[in-house]
Amino acid sequence: MHSDIGIHCIGAKVDHKLVPLSYELKSGDQVEILTSKTQRPQPEWIDLVTTARAKSQLKTLFKKEYKAIQKAGQKLIEERLAKLELPFNNTTIQRLLEYYKLNNVIELFASAAKERLDLSKIETVIFKEKAQSRWIKIWKLNFGNTKSTKKGKTTPSESPNTKQKTIHLTDADVGNTYKIAECCQPIPGDPVLGFLDDSGAVVVHKLDCPTAQKLKSSYGNRILTAEWATHKVLSFLTTIEISGLDEVGMLRRIVKIVTEDYNINIKSINIDSKDGVFNGQLAIYVYSTEDINLLCMNLLKISAIKSVKRIS
Repeated sequence: MHSDIGIHCIGAKVDHKLVPLSYELKSGDQVEILTSKTQRPQPEWIDLVTTARAKSQLKTLFKKEYKAIQKAGQKLIEERLAKLELPFNNTTIQRLLEYYKLNNVIELFASAAKERLDLSKIETVIFKEKAQSRWIKIWKLNFGNTKSTKKGKTTPSESPNTKQKTIHLTDADVGNTYKIAECCQPIPGDPVLGFLDDSGAVVVHKLDCPTAQKLKSSYGNRILTAEWATHKVLSFLTTIEISGLDEVGMLRRIVKIVTEDYNINIKSINIDSKDGVFNGQLAIYVYSTEDINLLCMNLLKISAIKSVKRIS
């Protein structure tokens, strides 16, 4: 039935391209409706449907579902508090509302049921007098194959006017002789080259970096061949772009794969959702291109995710 398709709709493709549900069809469009048995109508659909009957049916359905969701969320919080031997009272609820920055108890219960709250924080953050501090040791990114001058400073082992040996980019802490180019941010596994700048520091670029190509053509005598020799001690910042169908718990599933399955640190997450389709970027710390490739392959195993790629 058409109504069943509408209730379980998770997205659509027009001419084989993923589009939001708000997309306005044009004459001649080839449409494919994507459905899932676990999908339920979303509140924002009221603004998408056009008939009064459809709007009325959605509102009636939402009222019934919202009451059931509230009860389920309340049960989850009660069970969590009971496990921690904490009281379920106005004082506790108020502390939860303040921590999660919610307006009322109805919103609290609903958010808990929809898995939008990390209820483990009840024990580890909200109700502990002292939280354990977590420290992250940040390693400076440095590279080897240098020698010291009489003044104690480090310089490349050969001058740019002599035949250069390949420099090996290692994890050794030898100062700031070698730097990672901000324009292309290479990571171990990327083909790279080195450029000797005016200060005597070697800036490492990707081989296909437009800036590197300009430097190579204009300052050929300052270009050094380079290769990676890291040992998974240092991590490198890079960004991946993800897009797909928005489902409940999608962000949690992505974060689990990144942090738990691959033990990768996330610097920042920026995800935007519209009409059942999400697009986002994750800035993460990795050791090599191999880490990126494996992560992208496993994220694509989530059926709702349609695209994952490195953008920097």
